[in-house]
Amino acid sequence: MFKNLMTTAAVQEVDPTWSIPTLLAKTGPFPLEEVAGLLELTTATIKFEASQLDDSYQMGIARLWNSGRWIVQMELFAPYYLEHLEHRIRRVPERWDANDLLSKKGRYFLADVCRKIPFKPYHIKRQIKINGDIGVWKDSTTDNYVVDMSQFGPWLKQVWLSPEPLSTEVINVDPHFPP
Repeated sequence: MFKNLMTTAAVQEVDPTWSIPTLLAKTGPFPLEEVAGLLELTTATIKFEASQLDDSYQMGIARLWNSGRWIVQMELFAPYYLEHLEHRIRRVPERWDANDLLSKKGRYFLADVCRKIPFKPYHIKRQIKINGDIGVWKDSTTDNYVVDMSQFGPWLKQVWLSPEPLSTEVINVDPHFPP
């Protein structure tokens, strides 16, 4: 049924103004690229996740036989996303600025986060040693530093707004920010 539906139903476009819950509540097929973009995931992440399953049908994605396009069937994909992908590490979209980033929750790569704030990754890594758990750690599966914005965001706001440094080691702001 799924594969027939995938080839006969009209593929809908994702409205970029939709929120994630709005998208997940939709029904029908959507292009994988557009769904991944709104969910701040890469298509490679979703395809890799599907490759780990016996059948990509389990997570609601399929490739159209007549065009080669990857399609997401939202009724099947939404529950899978909420259970398996919601807490994945995401890329920071280029369109965001530091204020957008600080208002978000979720996990992001430190290198991406540091492109939006006036600190380099080595500044943040030094602060981990000085201040302990600030919501940044090295992820053993990706071998990259990861930022949990629900914890790092408030810490960073405190650093920015505080007239006093958090420790005896003063964090140096990058004089060349923004790039």
